[in-house]
Amino acid sequence: MRPSPSRLVRSAFTLIELLVVIAIIAILIGLLLPAVQKVREAAARAKCQNNLKQLALATHQYHDANGTFLPTRSAGLGPTWAVLVLPYIEQQSVYNQYRIDLSYHHTNQSAAAVQVPIQTFLCPSRRGGRPAISAAGQDLRGGVDRPGALGDYAGCVGHSTVGRDMEFSPNPTASAVANNPSGVFTGSIGTASANPSDPQYSNVRFRGRVTMTSVSDGLSNTFLFGEKHVQIGSEGMSSPTADTSVYNGDNRKVLGRWAGPGALIVPDPKYGAADAQDRFGSVHPNNCQFALGDGSVRGWTAGTTGGTLQAYATRAGGEVNPE
Repeated sequence: MRPSPSRLVRSAFTLIELLVVIAIIAILIGLLLPAVQKVREAAARAKCQNNLKQLALATHQYHDANGTFLPTRSAGLGPTWAVLVLPYIEQQSVYNQYRIDLSYHHTNQSAAAVQVPIQTFLCPSRRGGRPAISAAGQDLRGGVDRPGALGDYAGCVGHSTVGRDMEFSPNPTASAVANNPSGVFTGSIGTASANPSDPQYSNVRFRGRVTMTSVSDGLSNTFLFGEKHVQIGSEGMSSPTADTSVYNGDNRKVLGRWAGPGALIVPDPKYGAADAQDRFGSVHPNNCQFALGDGSVRGWTAGTTGGTLQAYATRAGGEVNPE
């Protein structure tokens, strides 16, 4: 038996009822979307935290094997800490391809090795859908200009530009070594070729300078790595972000950053002024994460004082930690 027309009408939605249902669904989506985004960001922040922890543990393994912490870069602007740490973060195969006896720009350097993105070097919040390879290699010495893998973490080189020769130069002056109580990351001890400005130089004689015993402020009170500021929208660009390959020793700002009164944590990921290239910063909402010398990872807000940052940035400054 067919249902009567009146029954058909009563069993269907009216236009008003349909609009009410759509409005309710829209409200629920509006309520759930921020929660989903928060969960996603929490997961990304946890992955970023784990990356920093892995780098800190790898640095300890490097110290056990070599007697020093990682250098910022080797003599002659050759292999960087990002190259030297590869065997200790389960990337031995990439390390084996990289010629540590050659500069990044050497014509015989492995282009395949320098362009392998290493997930441990990348913050998922920053790099999701954004470049993981630099736009260019920023060759400052006239050699082969090649793109390379990027990284979102930098070694802490201290609290200011004071003693910069110690932090980045392969062969700093004796006074810079004697008078510098700054960060864990410094240039290496090593002997470059007769002409280190030659892009075809070869150098295998280098090692780090800083040992655990020289971190007199205490490993739990000293930064190893932190999230470096990279302006959103300029990822992989040498200017204004200094976001070139982490394997390239040409640009010190890619490898190391300062933290202190003159180098506060960058609060805005969109900030693009030149001074931000020397500072730490994060895309996590008001939470810039650092790995400390004891292997722990903590977050500091953009409002952290310069005095607190200086206390953590120096390895032997003797500061009284405000915390």
